[in-house]
Amino acid sequence: MSMPKHLLVLRHGESEGNVANNKAKAGDLSSFTDEFVTTPGRTWRLTELGVSQAKLIGEWLRKELKLIHELTPVDEALATRLYTSPYVRTRQTAGNLQLTLGSREAEWYVNRTIRERDWGDIDSIPKQHFREDPIYRRNAQKMEVDPLYWRPPGGESIQDVADNRVRNFLDTLHRECSDQLVVAVAHGEFMKALRLVLERTSDEEFLIQEKDKTRKIPNCQLIQYTKSVELAGLESQVHTPRLQFTRTITPLVEEGRCEVTPWTRINFHRPTNEDLLAI
Repeated sequence: MSMPKHLLVLRHGESEGNVANNKAKAGDLSSFTDEFVTTPGRTWRLTELGVSQAKLIGEWLRKELKLIHELTPVDEALATRLYTSPYVRTRQTAGNLQLTLGSREAEWYVNRTIRERDWGDIDSIPKQHFREDPIYRRNAQKMEVDPLYWRPPGGESIQDVADNRVRNFLDTLHRECSDQLVVAVAHGEFMKALRLVLERTSDEEFLIQEKDKTRKIPNCQLIQYTKSVELAGLESQVHTPRLQFTRTITPLVEEGRCEVTPWTRINFHRPTNEDLLAI
């Protein structure tokens, strides 16, 4: 058994929660009504833009899946497994991708381990309220200086998600989807934790990436991983059961296209004694 040969994970499209939080950042708190803050975030729906994002990335994804199957040797069976988080916005995104399994309609596995990070007590309050409220002030300071291990009151840290849920999901893929093609519709914070594990990101690298705007995961961005040298078009002397190449695909609705970054090889670096002491 090994990991899937191809793994494509995408964030849901723009949701009601995204709009409310973006407006709040600009000083408009009108969306944070009593009904909004008492409604579970898992029920937030996609906006019209979110649906358009899902349909656009779906067009790209259908072409990519066709290419992957064309590059697969005839004598190798490449089964496909589709996963989605149970949240409404992810299920809506998955449905709007309009994927098929050959001549059959897509059948999805609804998997709770790939749900959004639990933000606990601060899930439905504007982030600036969290930063300004005396009750949370010390906690907000910890969030700024230690975003990897910081845990929201009653919630999960990124490291919690990586250890408890990402590894659980990857174990499932290892057991049930060896050398298959897997597509999963998840959430930004889950994907951030997934990167942490699959790309073996160090604590120091994570802090640098948190400040790098190019590493942000916008709505409906897809992160693609593969073992296939042929698909990535990169030479590799390393034959590994790991997913060793990655790139991102982002839908640009206003331009009617998807922005695709070049493939890069994941550096599976193991520190030496000198490396450890240098840190």
